[in-house]
Amino acid sequence: AESSRTATPGLLPQYSTHMFHAQIYDCFDRSAYYLFVVRNPLHRLISAYNYDKPRDWERSKNKNPRYYEMTKALYVECGFDTMEDLASNGLSPDGNSSEVCRERAVSSILGTDRFGNHIYYNYQFHLEAVPKGATILVLRTEHLAEDWNAAEKVVSGRENILGEDQAIFPHNNVNSNSDEKAKHLSDESRVLVCEKLCNEIQVYKKILSSAINLNEKQMKQSLEELKETCPVEAMAATCGDPLPDITEKLVKGRGYEKEKIPEPFTGEISVGRAVYSQPPHPYELAWPKLRLPSYMRKDPEYDLNLAPKDKKTCFVHVGKTAGSTIGCAIGFNLHCATKIKAPGLLPRYATNMFHAQMYDCHDDSAYFVFVVRNPLDRLVSAFNYDKPSDWDDFRKNFGEKHYNFRKRLYRDCPFESMEDVARLGLSNRGTASGECMRRAAASIEGTEHFGCHSYFNYQYHLEAVPANATLMTIRTEHLVEDYNSVEYHLGGEPQVLGPNQTVLAHNNENKVTGDELKHLSEESKKLVCDKLCNEIQVYKEILRRSINLSEEQVEESIRELSESCPRETAASTCVQPLPNITDKLVNGRGYISSKKGRRRE
Repeated sequence: AESSRTATPGLLPQYSTHMFHAQIYDCFDRSAYYLFVVRNPLHRLISAYNYDKPRDWERSKNKNPRYYEMTKALYVECGFDTMEDLASNGLSPDGNSSEVCRERAVSSILGTDRFGNHIYYNYQFHLEAVPKGATILVLRTEHLAEDWNAAEKVVSGRENILGEDQAIFPHNNVNSNSDEKAKHLSDESRVLVCEKLCNEIQVYKKILSSAINLNEKQMKQSLEELKETCPVEAMAATCGDPLPDITEKLVKGRGYEKEKIPEPFTGEISVGRAVYSQPPHPYELAWPKLRLPSYMRKDPEYDLNLAPKDKKTCFVHVGKTAGSTIGCAIGFNLHCATKIKAPGLLPRYATNMFHAQMYDCHDDSAYFVFVVRNPLDRLVSAFNYDKPSDWDDFRKNFGEKHYNFRKRLYRDCPFESMEDVARLGLSNRGTASGECMRRAAASIEGTEHFGCHSYFNYQYHLEAVPANATLMTIRTEHLVEDYNSVEYHLGGEPQVLGPNQTVLAHNNENKVTGDELKHLSEESKKLVCDKLCNEIQVYKEILRRSINLSEEQVEESIRELSESCPRETAASTCVQPLPNITDKLVNGRGYISSKKGRRRE
């Protein structure tokens, strides 16, 4: 019962919106802080033991029969009226309790069997039940006002908001039924109880060391106080008994959302085992029988729910544009050479990715960030990357379908390199068959599937996003400059990556391709650029629609492109009409419900 109605000043009362107590978890998993109130574990155990024991057994039996049976098993059937009784009869080698009661004595202290609420829902339960990596604040019972002031300061409140003469913390919920005899422990019994309480003491120490409002001096202070009661366990780093696996206790007591379970038990003390529930993947909604590959998913360290709706970004990864380099830096599990993540807002706001036939973005995303590259350079790189270096191995790992896609261009036709495609398949003097000449043109235009990176081109990715999408672009030739401008448009630092940055390493590089496979003669370059004309116009449209690129930057990229395909770069239209890729979009991009074709919302 409350003994005071005095209003507590400061921000903590305003910011503490929900509570977690015993089996009632009423907190949001994305709470900024988790405020623990802790106490010397031995003192807490004795107090909890005495508080859980009904003072009127007959009334308890009539009012709550389940709780009555639960407590009766320990306090009545085993005769453990006090913690001293439990230790001297249930833990001591000289005790006279039955084997069953000895087991109950131990499990009651470990918190592995339930004989009451306060003793069962212990420090281990509460620490493991919060989300993994939770930010913890702590109020120590022995230093309430001091720790309250420190926590208040962390949440940007006034320093020393509670003065020395504060009257805010009277003693509430006192167990008036507990006398001095019930609190007493002989030295021998205390040693026995502390030994069984060892893991709980280690968890208590973990909570203290995790608290961001406590300094090292305060932690040492609590450790010294703990040594007065349980000196061996206070100084220990490990215990004779392993840490209990309380997974089932967490599931039944804490509760988890649908399809959400605690992180697997490792035997180590951990801050939180509750894993954030992430929103459903749009790809899996569009294709219910398919699972989104792991490389399309964000690293678990990023909580997708935290990205503001007006900043939520779709990362558009067009193949062979350094998309893996950017994707790894912002937290996607691609072919990453390092685990280094980029600083800033983009890694937090880029929640979903669109790559080839896997559209896993929300159509109402605030931004669609494309990574692009000179179209001719991208085409040559994609052609070489899509060609298997070991055909038998490729067939074994990717199956007949993808094997046949590639076989029709690379093996059935005499196209070992893009130079071969141009010279033998596009030139009027070419010696390839009529069918292979058709395939040569289709492979460049992206109208027939011979390999994912060539087929899923700029036109496909641009037409697949909503027509009114707000675009930003990172150019392969200007990675750092454009990454910084995207970051700035999201509200971040304008120079988040400095000139000496090492974040944007080269990932997913095709190490098999030699210079001879990248080479194009001047005549072949003209033939390829001619077939690439529409793709070049789409590339220019992406640049011009990008809100993070200035007019000077767009013109810079166009000048760079004109060095390889001058005629097509200068053109605004092409001899061949833009391909109709409606079927490609439906089959590759996928659409939720009955919506087909290009997204024009």
